[in-house]
Amino acid sequence: MNDERSATDGTERPAPAIGLGERFAPGEHGRVERVLDDLEALGVEHLRVPIPSTGARAGADEAWYAWLLPRLAEDVTVLPCFTRPAPPHAGRSERAREAVDYAAFVGRTLDRFGDCFSWVELAIASSSRDGAGRLDRGGEGVAALAEAVEAVRVRGKRVVLGGVRPPDVQRLERMGREGLLDAADAVGVRVMPGRESGARVAREEDLRAVRDVLARRGADAAVWITEAGYATRQYDEYRQLQAFAEAAAAPAERLYWSAVHDRARADASWEGERRAHLGLRRSNGRPKLLLRVWAEQGLDGVRRLARLGERDGNERRRIGTAPALAPKNGRRPVLITGGAGFIGANLAHRLLEGGEPVLIFDNLSRPGVERNLQWLIDEHGPLLSWRIDDVRNAQALREAVA
Repeated sequence: MNDERSATDGTERPAPAIGLGERFAPGEHGRVERVLDDLEALGVEHLRVPIPSTGARAGADEAWYAWLLPRLAEDVTVLPCFTRPAPPHAGRSERAREAVDYAAFVGRTLDRFGDCFSWVELAIASSSRDGAGRLDRGGEGVAALAEAVEAVRVRGKRVVLGGVRPPDVQRLERMGREGLLDAADAVGVRVMPGRESGARVAREEDLRAVRDVLARRGADAAVWITEAGYATRQYDEYRQLQAFAEAAAAPAERLYWSAVHDRARADASWEGERRAHLGLRRSNGRPKLLLRVWAEQGLDGVRRLARLGERDGNERRRIGTAPALAPKNGRRPVLITGGAGFIGANLAHRLLEGGEPVLIFDNLSRPGVERNLQWLIDEHGPLLSWRIDDVRNAQALREAVA
């Protein structure tokens, strides 16, 4: 995906290089191979892999990473993300010790597996009482990050400072005041889905705010989106495709989309439940709409299909909102569920030829049905309305029936 786009400052900026993000649990050898197969089918060469530092002092899971990282590096360009939690109730001395442990863990991992990657992402999780965009209050988060940055730089690797959440750029401002941006080769922006909307795409104004901070600090770091995704908890695979198309058009140098596979089991938290449904493929192995279209038609096909949703119901709309489905010429349309399939499309064609307005309701999950819908749009234009959604989404179906 390397077409040029005009930025608001008048410069030409290439669309992001596309990567995917995936978490692997120890022992998931088979799933690693399946993920690599999916990346090959999509033509994706970049993979972001979180490596939590919890348990680092005990050397937990080192045997797993000794297999995982070299295996991934055989097929793809790996971006390891080393995340250090910021415990809200730890004492100052305990936090200082964890800062050293974090940097030591990063250094040990690079010493063993540094040949597997050239870029390293470093991220400090926010403590609950300090807010989503801030490093922990006592400064130990900054100290931990500075120690880890130095460990990466002395080993000849390039640094991505992760965890920045626009439009809140307080974390980035703090990094700048502490001089960390001078050592950064890239800043990693996080735009994961929100609790209320399910999608949080990277808007141009958000990334511009990040670039403004870098410019004020005289930092020459690239802007990457290292965490973006859409959780399909409500059978909304088409919304996932739309969110991906928007993120892939964002003014960033690289995009890592999470994740490749859904998780078979989730923990009981809302965050765990959401993360369980971020994949391009369901936990039972079935490909979601985005994976199927991307593999069959490439990124151009994804973009074309995303644009259909912008005209859904003949009304341009944002992701996650219901389109207006006004009667055509004062007449209510015939509603055809599954209307983009073979039978539904032919029925719609017959009705439309007779001057009857039609509303097609289809999730486009079957291979090739998007071509049927495009054919009907080309043939019949204003008489046709469409809603790309799933009949298991009760609210969406209720709106269409109404």
